[in-house]
Amino acid sequence: MALLAGFADEREAIEETFFTAWGVLGDPAKIEVDNFRFEQTQVRDENWGRLTIIPGETEQVGLGTKPYAYTTGLIVLQLFAPEKTGTEAIRVLADQFLDIWKDANGRPLDFSKGNSGQIRTKLGYVARDGIVEGWYQLRAIVPFTRSVRAT
Repeated sequence: MALLAGFADEREAIEETFFTAWGVLGDPAKIEVDNFRFEQTQVRDENWGRLTIIPGETEQVGLGTKPYAYTTGLIVLQLFAPEKTGTEAIRVLADQFLDIWKDANGRPLDFSKGNSGQIRTKLGYVARDGIVEGWYQLRAIVPFTRSVRAT
């Protein structure tokens, strides 16, 4: 009985949902993703971001031969602005990122792709990291759950 299938599909579903919407809102070329070559600006005069999917705990729910596995996780967009250039632009981007993960009525989004299982977002929030190595940083964070039926 396989309960943990679909992590690659989970990543693909989340990244596809993000980049489809972000292409309308912002510049996808300025977003770094895991294990993908990214040329961070060397002149330190442009805002940029990093998309990270952080898997959490998985638990089996149900009895019998085909229980569900529920996995928690976080979708995180770290946003960076050069030090002493203000934060308004990345705060607007953080709000836009959080809106991606809501439906037209402002409720959490449900989606899936391939064997990802059903992914359901929760309402997100923004955390301030402050200045690190010359970059002012904000994190926009969207918790999610994913349910997969055992095969």
